[in-house]
Amino acid sequence: MKAFRLWGGLLLLLGLLYGVQYVYHRWQRPWAYDSATPRLVGHWFGPFKDPDGVPKTLELEIFEPEVDWLYRRRHRKNDQNFKGLARVKSRLGMEQYRVEGVIRNTKQQTLNRITFLFQDEQTRLRNNFNLMTAEEGGNWESEALTLTLTFRYITERGSAFSSSNDLRYTTTVPVRLKRMNP
Repeated sequence: MKAFRLWGGLLLLLGLLYGVQYVYHRWQRPWAYDSATPRLVGHWFGPFKDPDGVPKTLELEIFEPEVDWLYRRRHRKNDQNFKGLARVKSRLGMEQYRVEGVIRNTKQQTLNRITFLFQDEQTRLRNNFNLMTAEEGGNWESEALTLTLTFRYITERGSAFSSSNDLRYTTTVPVRLKRMNP
């Protein structure tokens, strides 16, 4: 009977500890969970034109942050990191990216840089301006996400190319995404 009480007490203590950490995790990330403030987490969609003038659409999905208590304690992970996926569609085909970003200020709802990483290097579009980053200073409201996109040109052989004589290679493109209802 004493062993049952001891194990029951330990399980109750562990449950309480997990509950406190879970509430703290959600409190640190109002951009992901709070219903009183605009959430960044979700699906976003909007049109833009790349530096060559090719019309494209960007679909961005930002995931809820992962809860990994052991990893966070060992590596001092930033509480404001987020991950997601992006798909860009155009007449040239579809580009797929993994997305990594950081919240700069939750009260002003501003972002640090967002990085777009190819999901599969072998299938990325060639002779095309592919997404590289969204510059610092993007912001979100309840139904709109504003970003400034930067690009890298990928040649037929799959390598990046740039020329200081051509302004297309340094062009940034503003895009306003709207929240998609799932």
